[in-house]
Amino acid sequence: MKNKKKIIIIVSIIAVLLLGLGIAYAGFIYNKTGSTNEQLITGDIYMHYLESNTLTITDAIPRNTYDPAKYFEFSVDGKNTTTNHDIYYDIQLIRGAVPTGKVEANRILDRFVRFRLVSVSNNVETEIFTNKKYSDLSTSKRVHVTTIPRNTTSEISHVYRLYMWIGDDIKVANAEYDDKDYSISEWNNIFASVRVDVTGDFEDKELAATDDSCFSVRPAFVLNNLSDEQLGPCIGMVTDSNIHLDTGTTPISYCQGTGTYRQLTLQQHLDNDDFESESFFQRNLISMYYLGIISVSRNISITDYDASCGPEVVIPSTMPLSGSYVLNDLTNPNNESALNACVSFFSSGDHDISEFLDSGSTVTSYCQGTGTTDGGRSLQGEITAISLFANEIPDFIQYLLTNNVIVEDTEEKNVTIIKTAAFRDKSLTSVVIPNGVEKLYEDSFTINSITNVAIPASVTFLECEAFDDGVTINMTNNPNLECSNQNIYN
Repeated sequence: MKNKKKIIIIVSIIAVLLLGLGIAYAGFIYNKTGSTNEQLITGDIYMHYLESNTLTITDAIPRNTYDPAKYFEFSVDGKNTTTNHDIYYDIQLIRGAVPTGKVEANRILDRFVRFRLVSVSNNVETEIFTNKKYSDLSTSKRVHVTTIPRNTTSEISHVYRLYMWIGDDIKVANAEYDDKDYSISEWNNIFASVRVDVTGDFEDKELAATDDSCFSVRPAFVLNNLSDEQLGPCIGMVTDSNIHLDTGTTPISYCQGTGTYRQLTLQQHLDNDDFESESFFQRNLISMYYLGIISVSRNISITDYDASCGPEVVIPSTMPLSGSYVLNDLTNPNNESALNACVSFFSSGDHDISEFLDSGSTVTSYCQGTGTTDGGRSLQGEITAISLFANEIPDFIQYLLTNNVIVEDTEEKNVTIIKTAAFRDKSLTSVVIPNGVEKLYEDSFTINSITNVAIPASVTFLECEAFDDGVTINMTNNPNLECSNQNIYN
């Protein structure tokens, strides 16, 4: 693993050269073995590493951290004699080759593999990230970006070590156990394999989006334009909760979205997940949903970040919402068996809803999503409420899943909100906020080592205390945005 390194690739002036191992380098000509066109030389990037650029693990034991004795070392070398441009290069990871004696089906799920990348100088390591994971490595993930600066006339070398191990969150058990990721016989054949690639050119590069599994998210709630019938219950909830609304705010104006409580509107309290800490929301959120005061949007907010995923965060613009379900199309004749299972379930025993159906609704229409119970409660609404508010998912959800009445919601949702303290004290050094995020709440990125951040044009609400003092906030793409006053909690 630590044998003499060798040169693998040289870069061509216009094209992308692929020599032997499929590593793509876009850059400018420099032939380390000599060239008759040396007057054309403006820069070069090439990579040294061991006999293969693929790391493979077989017969591994899950670990809670890396093995310091097992790593893959490589260097990215070059120079850049141009006076106008830096060369940007990146390090990428992608699934490696299948080892001899294995088949692709033996590859361990990508989400169980962990990585640590360090730079090395005089055999001293400087950590770039550790314990990073990716849910899908079937396509390249850009994990590190740096430059060879302009006017670098002497060859430089950046040395790296990559560690790879299998995380200890995996469950291996005898075949008869349901709650397992792999049976023992399956585990005996698994392998992990990853290839390291490097690309370089004059174009600035962004890191791949941080893996979805690193974030905790929830759906975004939307305050509806309330009818008189809905406004009354909302006013009653606010009045009964004895919350001290801000001066000039009435229960009516607060429910209508114009008044404020602790300087935030009802919509902003919903955005910021305040029902977790505020008794008003704890008591009334489910009722507000069932009464139609609020709805669930197709957007999501980030509520927390796993610091072990690394200090450089690139927030995805979209993510799925795990644990949410949608009603299958039971009007489709191909789903007749699922419809029959649903009708049978809601027509018998403790689940019989016949006497609770609204006028004009039947059990069949209820299963198909058009019928309602108890003043307008649909099956989709009940499924959504259970997935959002229930402490434990009841058994009948599993029944509906098993019989294809409902399916897991895999649709990507837009990330629009960063709630209070979502990234607070996570040892971050950088963050990229995607266009599409609309609201950044107080304390969302404080107590970190972020030095600068760009606010995208999509942001319409930014609390002044979202970042630490001294962070340079680039508003080039959003020059007219002004931060709001920080929250005041008595």
